[in-house]
Amino acid sequence: MKKQLFALLILLVIVTVQLFAQLDHNSTSWFRKGPFCADVQSLAMAPTNPEVLYLGTYSTGIYKTENGGENWTLCSTENIPFYEDTLFHSPTLPCWWFGDFYPIEALAVDPLDENHVWVGTRLMGLLESTNGGESWQKANSTLPDTLAENYIVINPQASDDILLSTGQNFLLDNGGLYRTLNGGTTWNIVDSLPHGESYGMTTTARDPVDNGHILVVIHSNGEPGFSWGLMETNNDGSTWEEVTDDFRFLNISINPDNTQNIWGVNLNGFGQYWLMLSNDGGHNWETCEGLDNPTKSVTSLYADSDFNLYIESYHSEQSSAKSIFRSEDQGASWFELEKLLDRNNTVGGDVINLTNRCQAETTNTNNIYFGTYYGIFHSEDGGTTNLLQNTGLMNSYIRDVEVHPFKCDIVYASGTQGLWKSTDACRSWEIIHDDYAGNITFDPLFPDTLYCSMFSSSIVKLMRSYDGGITFENITFDVNETITDIAVHPVSTNIIFLYGWSSLYKSEDYGNTWELIINDLPYTKYSNLIIDPQHPDTMYFGKSRSLDGGLTWEKGVLDKRIDAVHPQNSNILYGSSTSGDNNGNDIHVSYDWGLSFHLLDKYSGGVFNGQNIRNFTIAKDNPDYLFYCTSNDGIHFSIDAGANWQQLEGNYEKRTLDIIPLVDEDKYYIASHGDGVWVYDPTYVSVPDLSSPRKENKLLRVAPNPFNEQATIYYETNISGQVNISVYDLQGKRITTLIDEHKTKGEYEIIWNGKDQNAKEIIPGIYLLLFQSGKNTNSCKIVLFK
Repeated sequence: MKKQLFALLILLVIVTVQLFAQLDHNSTSWFRKGPFCADVQSLAMAPTNPEVLYLGTYSTGIYKTENGGENWTLCSTENIPFYEDTLFHSPTLPCWWFGDFYPIEALAVDPLDENHVWVGTRLMGLLESTNGGESWQKANSTLPDTLAENYIVINPQASDDILLSTGQNFLLDNGGLYRTLNGGTTWNIVDSLPHGESYGMTTTARDPVDNGHILVVIHSNGEPGFSWGLMETNNDGSTWEEVTDDFRFLNISINPDNTQNIWGVNLNGFGQYWLMLSNDGGHNWETCEGLDNPTKSVTSLYADSDFNLYIESYHSEQSSAKSIFRSEDQGASWFELEKLLDRNNTVGGDVINLTNRCQAETTNTNNIYFGTYYGIFHSEDGGTTNLLQNTGLMNSYIRDVEVHPFKCDIVYASGTQGLWKSTDACRSWEIIHDDYAGNITFDPLFPDTLYCSMFSSSIVKLMRSYDGGITFENITFDVNETITDIAVHPVSTNIIFLYGWSSLYKSEDYGNTWELIINDLPYTKYSNLIIDPQHPDTMYFGKSRSLDGGLTWEKGVLDKRIDAVHPQNSNILYGSSTSGDNNGNDIHVSYDWGLSFHLLDKYSGGVFNGQNIRNFTIAKDNPDYLFYCTSNDGIHFSIDAGANWQQLEGNYEKRTLDIIPLVDEDKYYIASHGDGVWVYDPTYVSVPDLSSPRKENKLLRVAPNPFNEQATIYYETNISGQVNISVYDLQGKRITTLIDEHKTKGEYEIIWNGKDQNAKEIIPGIYLLLFQSGKNTNSCKIVLFK
């Protein structure tokens, strides 16, 4: 009997291992093709070639275009500060916000060489590339490692002369103005200017006429002597003098036609930033009378080489959204630029700030680019009309992904930067609405009807589309509060429920009219309206339950917040513990309709206290498959109704918010925070385009090449993670996988003997070696001859 039990146990272990292996996905079948967008932090145009621009993002590194923004490619991430590698200088916010790489706050291109680029990071120092972004090296040998760069100014008459304005939020001890006169070999702080732990230089401006005249904007915590204001040199830095300490400045611009005329965004005594001008070199200032309200709040300023002025200010006196305005007559009149409106004022930070994110061509100022939270806008008429040019930018923040109930190739993705649709299983995307998009809900019987909550100018609205997202209409006429969730009755789909902060509304005519049915439902952050699919009159919200379609509620009757109901058994409820507004760190199950709960899994390794499990999902085609998202550890799953759990392997972004598992098709759609939609599809193989020119690859080398008996493959990983090296023929068919395992950061080598996966010799010829480490992909040709 003991032998039989032991054999049964061994069989059970083998079956479990085999089942888990089904989800141990080969990394070559993971891909993302968008949605294209980026949270742009900095932008720089090559002075020698206006078709070449570099773009710094909040979390995915640096992109480059060589065709005026028609498409963008990710530059090398080698040596770009990665948050996991910089724990000694951890960011001021969790990595959930920072993403994979530290924000790129400033960019500058050598005026004589489009491939020589300087990059300033948030808190992690200065970087330099001399080969157009193919590789980067730190420029910090004589600079503090934790430097926060605000502005990089290259002397147009001597490109080895660079000024670096540093210091952020007065949290560091190295704020000040740094300078190199030998192209970065050595840097020195300008001792004659205030500097130290409480100082920061936000802007440095060279006089466009007198190259030796430089103005510096200085902030501090209110230090004695010189707290804030402007200082200048008239002899290229030999001596510095105070210009004014009356104001704190954000930006300044010097008029090339009259260098005594200086424009600035200044903080006045009322705690507001105003657009002001000086006609005596910055000593005295007055408000701009050309604005409709000279005391309206202005938060950033840019001036092109013809001194057309651009400002960021509020769309209107009644609006909390901001727009970009342009003046062609030095502030006498202004007009609002098309499309450059802050549609979402709820994401925090600056959505369309002009500082470091706006640049016009010097010889053709109508050719101008604007970097925003929504990506890159390009105009060829000075901003009168603007075109969004995001192709290739992968820095999109997705919070919800939904698949058409009957056509799994139709996928919708929503997030803070808009609402997208794909009709080819995420191979391509089209943006169908540009407002902040929240939850997406289908009519389960007529899925061309969909509902989505959206935010625009701090106004929350429920939008409905009858044509699969081609057109939308606002249906929140009778609802006057924030929308947190939407639910459609699974049988009578004319019935829709909408939940606000503490109120539940019901519509029986597809949202044309609404009735408030309860207004004191306990609010629980991150809770969803859950309808029992077997008994649709039974509803759950948080720890409360209704048995009559939401008319009355048993408030707080359950011990856990309900996250899901088993689709075939109403007695089985899944829930999580909550603390205040927190999201939960655990998954519990009840088999007796909520009378008692049992712990299934717990995850507390995330960056937040008590809210690291972001979503809980039951696979529609197999309810034994359970999934939940985490804030920094990817997807966790169980294939046996929660008895065992493990992490979903793969090179997808691990900051996840939603997953759609199509278990029968072995296909998965994942919404990531800052890295678009990731897809696992076994029919997809990521093979680079062999027709494009290949550049020297420092992470992957083969010797000898060509080879006869065997070749040694040398590879390097910049971060710890899954590494896959496979060989393909020129038609994209995989010949063999040489390695597919977790590796720590370092250098390695592996031997290939010219045989396929079945140890059979292959015919001589040209093959492709594909190397994937994390989200980085490298390849090279390898030649076998006999």
